[in-house]
Amino acid sequence: MAGVKYSPERLEKMRRLRRARREFKIMPLFAYENMCALYPAYSYEDFLQDLQIKNKKKKKVGKCPLVKYGRYSRIHDLMVKFSLTQDFSLVSQAMKLKKRITHPYKVVAKTPSGYMEFVFSALTPVREIEMLVKKINSCDTSAKVLKVVAEFQKSSHLN
Repeated sequence: MAGVKYSPERLEKMRRLRRARREFKIMPLFAYENMCALYPAYSYEDFLQDLQIKNKKKKKVGKCPLVKYGRYSRIHDLMVKFSLTQDFSLVSQAMKLKKRITHPYKVVAKTPSGYMEFVFSALTPVREIEMLVKKINSCDTSAKVLKVVAEFQKSSHLN
């Protein structure tokens, strides 16, 4: 096994550091005395340096709370397209979507007998809503519209 080869001095320093931390964790009051007994030239400054954590903690990257909403995927797609094309109309579309991201979807169906309005959760993916609108637009009676909406509500776990 080809591991990292450390010099004997470096290995001794690493062992001393681990020992100091272990001693301090077990008996904080007597850790320095125990270390002095093991290492005669061990100073209090060395002990404090051994106890210090050298590596900085990595910052956690927080998740965007808007990811759960259905319009977020469309916003993300628009921003990716913008980065490729530099078309600012895509940014304005994304900003409009972001303003309405938490609002529920309102789908209006026009039938010969009048208008029908349906409200769906904002968590529903926008692609599913668009497919529903296409199906509703192909319907010619209000009974068919109600049937399509009922099927959608059964298949959608959010409504």
